[in-house]
Amino acid sequence: MSIAASKVIKFFPVGRPPYLRRWLGLGAEMKQFAALAGVSLAVERGELLGVLGRNGAGKSTLLRVLADIYPPDEGSVTVDGSIGGLFELGGVSNPHLTGREFVRRYMVLTGVEESRIRSIAEEVRDFAELDEYFDQSIRTYSAGMAARLYFATATAVERDVYFVDEVLSVGDEHFQVKSWARMRERLSAGAAGVIVTHDWSAVIKLCRRACILQQGRIVKLDRADRAVSEYLQLGPPDSPDCRIEAAARYEGESGEPLRIDFRLETTESVACEAAISIEALHFGVGWEPVLISDFAPLPPGAGTREVSFMVPSAPLRAGTYALGIFVTRASARRDAAREALTVRSWTFGNPLELTINGPLREDLAPFPIVWRQETP
Repeated sequence: MSIAASKVIKFFPVGRPPYLRRWLGLGAEMKQFAALAGVSLAVERGELLGVLGRNGAGKSTLLRVLADIYPPDEGSVTVDGSIGGLFELGGVSNPHLTGREFVRRYMVLTGVEESRIRSIAEEVRDFAELDEYFDQSIRTYSAGMAARLYFATATAVERDVYFVDEVLSVGDEHFQVKSWARMRERLSAGAAGVIVTHDWSAVIKLCRRACILQQGRIVKLDRADRAVSEYLQLGPPDSPDCRIEAAARYEGESGEPLRIDFRLETTESVACEAAISIEALHFGVGWEPVLISDFAPLPPGAGTREVSFMVPSAPLRAGTYALGIFVTRASARRDAAREALTVRSWTFGNPLELTINGPLREDLAPFPIVWRQETP
């Protein structure tokens, strides 16, 4: 296990400092605020654990306790290997340093050999895309330029463990993709890490597991998509008049006909339409739709209706997928916004599971394509 925390508690004093309290005749005792209240977690090599939470939940405190910046008041923390810390943008320190000077100072403080610093600085310059600004003062940088400098510097040297605080969500989309790619590269090489963020999309892309922190406690630790759904408090449309009854899991064979059956119960006569989606979760990419059907009209009326979707030849490799079912009110206008009646989907925290059996393949969707080359 690369990172392990057991029943960690961290207090911070609240109120006036002791010397001022004595001078005011209030006594030296101060109130204590529990920023962490019994946190336990474990992260294996090659895994990045996502930590979600509102402001004040204790995310940054947890990261600093894990990184040994703050000592825990109770409990224990074990980190196996060298640490790379990517904390808030204030980490760029003295704004009067140039980008090159900052890289040199950072490398010296983290124990990098003098002989390597010159080449590392050039690599940071290229990755951060600072060009001629690299030799200018950091105080002239935009927030995005400073973020690029800090991330590139902190990840230039491979570490065993990374602690990331919001940095990946700063900067334009182009640099965010580069940042995610570098973190995937580090994790693929066996590194471990923890990322605390408000950016749930980064958690979906980078993390297989995530937890939700509330008032210093972990209230949920689950697969990343399930944790994100709960964190965003996404729920299906509140429609007591329409309900899907479906199996929790479906199975099929790669390249063979696939049938999805479910029941739709309505308490009133309503014209509705239904569609299904099949999505795959790819590390570093997120949820990727593989198949999305058209909305098919269902017979009007109240009561229970049997619904079947048929895929003549399932173009899916062996693996596990998220199956979504969407039921909307029928509309005469095809371009009108759809009114959802009920939904089963990972985006609402209630997906169905589809398992496809068959031989292992490299392609995601093995469509039956036959190549032909004609010679002149």
